[in-house]
Amino acid sequence: MIYPLCKVVVERDHLARGFELLKGNYVQITEEGALFGTSKGAEKPYRLVAETLDKTGRVAIAQTVFHENEASSLFAPCETV
Repeated sequence: MIYPLCKVVVERDHLARGFELLKGNYVQITEEGALFGTSKGAEKPYRLVAETLDKTGRVAIAQTVFHENEASSLFAPCETV
């Protein structure tokens, strides 16, 4: 792959999927990312979000805190991941 800005060849094993969360602060997306379902009673809202993301071709990024552990999450229809 050629990096267009510098016209430098970058080998595929040096590439990573991710996004810039804040200026200069990047989050890497890995295959080990957790896939999870909904809790009982939350199926309808999650289905609405999933259908909307699928229709728009977008993903949702969330910041969550569980027991004082902070994490970033990516929500996407399974076919998008």
